[in-house]
Amino acid sequence: MKAQVIKKFGDASVFTMVDMDIPKPGENQVLVKVYATSVNPIDTKIRNGLLGGDLPMLGHKDFAGEVVALGAGVDGFSVGDAVYGCCGLWGGGTGTASEYALADVRLTAHAPKNIPLNDCAVIPLVALTALCALERLETNRNDTVCVQSATGGVGYMATQIALAKGAKVVGITSDDEKCQMVADTGAIALNRTQQDQFAYAQQQGGFAKIFNTVGTQSLDDAFQMAAAYGKIVGIAGRSDHNLGLLHMKNVTLSFVFLHTTIATPEYRHIAGQMLAKITKWVQQGTLKPAIYQQRFTLATLGDAHVCLESGRHSGKKIVVDIANS
Repeated sequence: MKAQVIKKFGDASVFTMVDMDIPKPGENQVLVKVYATSVNPIDTKIRNGLLGGDLPMLGHKDFAGEVVALGAGVDGFSVGDAVYGCCGLWGGGTGTASEYALADVRLTAHAPKNIPLNDCAVIPLVALTALCALERLETNRNDTVCVQSATGGVGYMATQIALAKGAKVVGITSDDEKCQMVADTGAIALNRTQQDQFAYAQQQGGFAKIFNTVGTQSLDDAFQMAAAYGKIVGIAGRSDHNLGLLHMKNVTLSFVFLHTTIATPEYRHIAGQMLAKITKWVQQGTLKPAIYQQRFTLATLGDAHVCLESGRHSGKKIVVDIANS
């Protein structure tokens, strides 16, 4: 099979196309013919060596494809099933920048039938991360949730999932086009470059629940916008912050790192159960991925990374097509 391998850490030019043997599924694994993968910020961090790992490395985690072989102990899947999920590195199995991949059945689900199979590849990691964060926030019907960077990969999923849970969502973003994306979901769109987000939050008495997807300055912004005794959940904590304001307000700050769940075999079933919920929302039409118009292939995987890092995808998800569904 063809695969893009990382032989040294660095920029998007480090990928090398190689021929590899098609792996055989072990216990509780399925062998998937990969129709598509996607590019997430975590994939660029792995490529840069920020998260370690042994070289050479087969990267990428999201996949959508077809089951072509079953390992021992596999229940609920058959050869020929259309599936999606995540695997590789911490998730067991192999990376997905390849024509075939091994996936742990606990991180695999039947793919939604109402959107093209290849497009399903953009959903698992961002939707699972969003759902984990919203559950940490204890998001319930009639809650108000503020989502910062609401059109980013995770933020856009979180906006829609919170709405599906019956919450009111205030989605903060940075331009009119992105505000329209937020408004189209049914959320309240707030353009922080044109509107005073702090004044808005103050008018609401502060936000009791905030999901921060970016870290850095936007996390400091969340500290200011949080209500007393509020909760902030973040997914980007690699920055320094003064926590004094949180102390004064009695605000709880915590972080979600999906890969900890994926990396721990006894917890992988939690992600699998969440993926089943996500599939239901997609099939109901309440959860829709926003997909960037330019698509890439396995041969142009490096270009897909450049596109993500340039920001020209405007928060929309990038598909890397590997086979035709």
